[in-house]
Amino acid sequence: MARLTVGMPAYNGEKFIADAIRCVLEQSYEDLVLVISDNASTDRTEEICREFAAKDARVDYCRHEENLGATANYNFVAQRASTELFKWHSCNDLLSRNMLESCVQRLDRDPNIALVYAQTWLFENSVDDAQRYGEDPLADQDDALQRFIHVIDHMALNNIMNGVMRLDALKRTAMLREFYFADRTMMAELALRGKVIEDSTSRFYRRMDEDSATQKKSEEEVLKHFDPSWKRPLPFTNWRVYGSFLQGLWRSDIGLGSASSGSLKIARRAWWGKQGLATDIKEFFQYTLYDLKHRAQQ
Repeated sequence: MARLTVGMPAYNGEKFIADAIRCVLEQSYEDLVLVISDNASTDRTEEICREFAAKDARVDYCRHEENLGATANYNFVAQRASTELFKWHSCNDLLSRNMLESCVQRLDRDPNIALVYAQTWLFENSVDDAQRYGEDPLADQDDALQRFIHVIDHMALNNIMNGVMRLDALKRTAMLREFYFADRTMMAELALRGKVIEDSTSRFYRRMDEDSATQKKSEEEVLKHFDPSWKRPLPFTNWRVYGSFLQGLWRSDIGLGSASSGSLKIARRAWWGKQGLATDIKEFFQYTLYDLKHRAQQ
């Protein structure tokens, strides 16, 4: 059995997926399986993936009959994994050839590390024009609560979830949940399980063009990306985020005192973000009134 699973969620990725697959299979670290989960693509994604699977036994290609949305597809590849280590890899992104090997070596040197991520470089068309992104949160503190709060306070773009992590630590989190910013709550909870550190000798190239980056999509496109069944975002996004932080604390094994202290820290941040909480309530009633009026007119 391979030691590392690379999980690649895919949907209509014909433009870049061949390069994304190739950069995984050509890694200096070879003890891996690449699980590709095709979310009912309507382009040549299936054809391209099956060609790679026919040539390399390490490729495990799965296709869903209907589009489950990105959240369910990301969870699917992680749940399918049974190896010691795991890494998510978008069908749009690229890696330096030593990325997996370097990250695995760092994990092997310290059992207290839960995740190792490479240096992030952002690009649109070519990695030759990539720009260094230096804002990824380094959570290497010995204290679990300090790591948790550090990730919460210092994450902007969530690049670190593209690192190599211990699968058992990941599966002890709530995984990805169906609301905006659930990826951040998952990474904060993972930091409770172990240190999150950077490997400065390898690179993760994140594509940031309009086809790839959710930050550059319209609200309608983002909704379809997360779940095609959504007509609008799930209500109470900010409430869900703070609630997930609290649930992660109390689901962990950091102890009653640390969990209580952490809860107060989350409550303080919720107070600082009270405008977002109030906006959630306002939008909920606006949507509810709109739905009631719409039904009355039918």
